[in-house]
Amino acid sequence: MYNPNASIEKQGLGPGVSATGVIVKIDDGKTSDFVKNLENWKGDINALAINVHIEIQHNGEKYELQKLFNYKNEGDKTVFSSNSNLGKYKQYYKKLPESGDQVKCLTNKDGFFRLLIE
Repeated sequence: MYNPNASIEKQGLGPGVSATGVIVKIDDGKTSDFVKNLENWKGDINALAINVHIEIQHNGEKYELQKLFNYKNEGDKTVFSSNSNLGKYKQYYKKLPESGDQVKCLTNKDGFFRLLIE
């Protein structure tokens, strides 16, 4: 139960902490399905996208992050450019994202995990 008079603040992670994450789920849709602040989005909100869910276990704590990857369809083919996030993922991991993939994650200057793709 929430109790503001009996609380403990835990120290967050610092920058540069590395850990291995696992892709646990991939949602397919459009950018607008996954981006919450569409007014700040610079790209096409109707572009096809996958939203990749990653779980990270670090020092007994579980962390979660999501990464958006845009793509296009040409017939029955998934198409992406080499400098897109999907292209960078393929170059770094030698394959496209799939559930069960183990991926490398690193905390940024604010202590939040980010997926390494370059």
